[in-house]
Amino acid sequence: MAGYWLGSVTPEEQKPHFFFEERLIGYPAFQKRISELDELNLDNHQILLLFVGESDKLVELEDGTFHPSRVWHQECQILEDVVDLLKPQCQPTGWLIHVGVGSLEEWKEHNNPFKKDPRLRILKLPTLFAWNTLKKVSGRHALKIPNIMVMLDD
Repeated sequence: MAGYWLGSVTPEEQKPHFFFEERLIGYPAFQKRISELDELNLDNHQILLLFVGESDKLVELEDGTFHPSRVWHQECQILEDVVDLLKPQCQPTGWLIHVGVGSLEEWKEHNNPFKKDPRLRILKLPTLFAWNTLKKVSGRHALKIPNIMVMLDD
């Protein structure tokens, strides 16, 4: 499973009271980035992980830039749209990291690393997970506004 890291900043580069968002595709990119954030010891920063069915294929846009292909799981796209609307409710120094788990074929594999990682154990998509906490909501439960608000309220 290939991985792409589509931009990020360090907390020092982040403007005060603004929420930062980034997109990762694939387990290697996720593993690398979460290790970097753990090393920064961001105790006062909320890190929300939004796991979605998105492949590692990049589509070239008309302007020559590349963007991840459309999410292949409809409920994941719905959750991403709802989270976009609710972002103003996020902790002002928090991070929202969209994590694409790969293609449908990769997701269905029994040994998918997102399913096997003991820190994650992502079994359903979409999943919204607050890093270093027990807060996780998955599947259809992740599409309910009260559940999303609980995740954002930290």
